[in-house]
Amino acid sequence: WNADTADRPAAHPNSRFAAPASQCPNIDPNWESPEGVPIEAIVFGGRRSSTIPLLYESRDWNHGTFLGATMGSEQTAAAE
Repeated sequence: WNADTADRPAAHPNSRFAAPASQCPNIDPNWESPEGVPIEAIVFGGRRSSTIPLLYESRDWNHGTFLGATMGSEQTAAAE
């Protein structure tokens, strides 16, 4: 993509920066192991000005799975 010759934007207005997991300095050394690694927390990010707190702790794994599957977020200014 070249800004001088592009006929469309480089990314969607709601896109976010992302980096490869391998560049995370504190990732578990076994993160690609087929056996997996222990998970102690999952953090979701989103835009919620009302209805649910930005930080919310589930009661257990089943409740956390339900919360993650049903979570939504509001439109950002770029999409409005």
